[in-house]
Amino acid sequence: MTKETIGESRGERRVFRRGVLFYGAAALAAAVGATGASGSGCGSTTSAHSSVSCPSDRLANVKTSYQFFYDRLGRDHNAAVWSAGDVGNLMQESYACIDPSVDNGIAQWTDQTRNEAFNNYIAEHGDGLVAQLNFSWDEYNDKIPGDHQGHALSELKKTSDVDAAALSVSEYYEGCGDCENGQREQYAEEVYADAQKDGWN
Repeated sequence: MTKETIGESRGERRVFRRGVLFYGAAALAAAVGATGASGSGCGSTTSAHSSVSCPSDRLANVKTSYQFFYDRLGRDHNAAVWSAGDVGNLMQESYACIDPSVDNGIAQWTDQTRNEAFNNYIAEHGDGLVAQLNFSWDEYNDKIPGDHQGHALSELKKTSDVDAAALSVSEYYEGCGDCENGQREQYAEEVYADAQKDGWN
């Protein structure tokens, strides 16, 4: 999602928490220190044998998001690549564990038109993880009125490797330009590795 990036240098970690944007070391502290029932933040604990740096009780959000897209994208090798690329971006946008309680949603729908559509959608359908994934999927499929990103799905399907998929989502769905694309690629690679190793497909 397009965000205000003035003053942001490559390598700074952005964290949104209750409407506050943290950078760099402050972002790390915010991510590690975020607590509560919402499941914000990740900390450094990982589940056994996982590539994704999430506590085992929060890795479920990453897995659920991956399986959501995998089921809808065809349940094959290409679907696995594309799903990992998408989820890698969500991890960058809403903590590495994909926290649905983060302000502006898991994809950071901050553009005015898309934010309004998102808020209308969750008012009707709830604001949990699956509802937000459904909103994202509806955007991909031109089902959300207004300034949506329907072309992003066809661009994503042109990719054939995980890094390219992550970059495609960043450019065409998030509209993010650079936006720490190296981190998005890394997250996507971790998701793909866990999905193949742990049988998420």
